[in-house]
Amino acid sequence: MKKPSKPSSAKALAENGKPLHGTAAQLRLTSLAGGWDKHQRELMTSAATEAVNQLWLKVVTDYTLVPYHETPAQGQGSHSGTTQPRTCEIPDSANFTSSNSSHGHH
Repeated sequence: MKKPSKPSSAKALAENGKPLHGTAAQLRLTSLAGGWDKHQRELMTSAATEAVNQLWLKVVTDYTLVPYHETPAQGQGSHSGTTQPRTCEIPDSANFTSSNSSHGHH
């Protein structure tokens, strides 16, 4: 027995005002967006933008911006008994240091 598929959440209005659902709504939305290529480009741009925004939210939530400065290494690696803050250097000389010491090593 075939498992019933989940109905599409896509909804739109036809030119005559009739409600459209599922594939018909997706086709209408694609048409209104200027065609398949433009619709897909805008959809992917939107998804990528949201992913980057979520990444930056994670970065600014878990890391504290600190001025960059060179410091000599302390001890002999991870067995020295001291915990080194995690840093992440990004373009334009910005430097982030973890504000949460419970993070695992990456």
